[in-house]
Amino acid sequence: MQSARVSPEINVIARGETFCFASWRQAYILDFRDTPTIQSLDMSVLGKREVCAQNPGGIVVLNIVPGDRPLPSAEVRDYAAQKQGEDLDGVLAHATVVTGAGFRPGTLRSMLAGLYLVSRSPFPRKVFSTVDEAVLWQATVTKSGRPWSVGLIDAVAEVQRLGR
Repeated sequence: MQSARVSPEINVIARGETFCFASWRQAYILDFRDTPTIQSLDMSVLGKREVCAQNPGGIVVLNIVPGDRPLPSAEVRDYAAQKQGEDLDGVLAHATVVTGAGFRPGTLRSMLAGLYLVSRSPFPRKVFSTVDEAVLWQATVTKSGRPWSVGLIDAVAEVQRLGR
């Protein structure tokens, strides 16, 4: 996997037509612009390993998915569950942001929250409707503080700009 530094602190790990994965300090940012695929999930796992190798103290994962896209197929959902179960090391906190308002995004957030509630994870996982809420929660989990939160929110905006 070939990563590219795009600013002093943002490193693009992988970029495709429907996603952009990057790191900022000890945060791994996954910006999906369409329904995840098996290929994009594989890229996300490889990227996570790279970010963990650079941050032996642990990382936070910030997963951003559009709430207005079709749900992944059963095959992709099963594959995602398998991949997540295989690679739990090094994560301090995992936040998923399902963007958008209305029935579909709200339903997806509820489904994910239910899945996270019953799954056995060695780290805290939570679902949010905005990046700001997710980052503030991750800052409390990691005791990182306001400057870190503001920096991560800015980094996410930059990654989203780069991916478009």
